[in-house]
Amino acid sequence: MTDASALTDLIPALTRLSRRLAPDRTAAEDLAQEALVRVLARLAAGGDVARLGPYLMETARNLARRPGPRMLPLEAVAEPRVPAAGVALTALGDVAGALARLPAVEAAALIGMAVQGQSCTALAAAADLPPGTVLSRAARGRARLRAALGLQAGTAVATLLEGD
Repeated sequence: MTDASALTDLIPALTRLSRRLAPDRTAAEDLAQEALVRVLARLAAGGDVARLGPYLMETARNLARRPGPRMLPLEAVAEPRVPAAGVALTALGDVAGALARLPAVEAAALIGMAVQGQSCTALAAAADLPPGTVLSRAARGRARLRAALGLQAGTAVATLLEGD
């Protein structure tokens, strides 16, 4: 008989023992699983186990005796809140990443107009382009930016920075 099938045959006895040792059914299932994992790991590492049944049961007893981390019920723990500054920083990182993925001409038009505050005509003159070309590049860039950030058409990217 292989070790895996021998362990499978021992699961009902291990489950009964775990239910006696653990405070509740969930903890008993966790205890049984942990004992099985540890014994399987020992066997996979080439460890010699003369009597598998007693070894598995003693592993479960030792795990039950070990002081574990005290866990509170989920309802007793307050849900963590992310500070507004953290949300804004995350949003800024998302915007910066989306800007970096835009075509260079669209990103340049958006950054020039929105970040640097340059006018469309100033950008057009600096790039030796018609103002309409700069406007269309900025419009395409805004559309791609909204799509990359999951915003609906017409929604300003600044809405990402607003708090709850």
